[in-house]
Amino acid sequence: MKYILAILSIVLATTAQILVKSASFQEIYAKKWIILTLTAVITYGVAFLFQSYVFRLFPLTKIGPSSAIAVMVLVFVCGVFLFGESLQLKQVIGIILGVISVYLIMS
Repeated sequence: MKYILAILSIVLATTAQILVKSASFQEIYAKKWIILTLTAVITYGVAFLFQSYVFRLFPLTKIGPSSAIAVMVLVFVCGVFLFGESLQLKQVIGIILGVISVYLIMS
C-alpha cells in the first residue's frame, strides 16, 4: 500500500507539471489558461499532501531522491511524447542513469 501511495504522489506531481506546460501555450488570463493553472495548483497541492504522508512511510534518504528522479524521468518522457520536445543522446543517458539510481537507492 505504501508503494501505491508513493507512485500516486509521483504521478500527481508529474501531472501538475504537464498541466503547467499545457497552460504555457495559452493566452495568459484566457479561460483555458485559468482552468489549466488552477488545476495544476490543486494537483500540486494534492501531490504535496500525498508526498508529506509518504515521507512518513519511507526513510527520507530513499524516498526523497527516488521520487524526485521518478518525476524527472516521467516529465522528460511526457515532454518528448506529448509536446514533441527534442531527444538527445545525453538526455537518454541521463534518464537511464536516473532509473539506475532509483533502483540502487531503493534496493
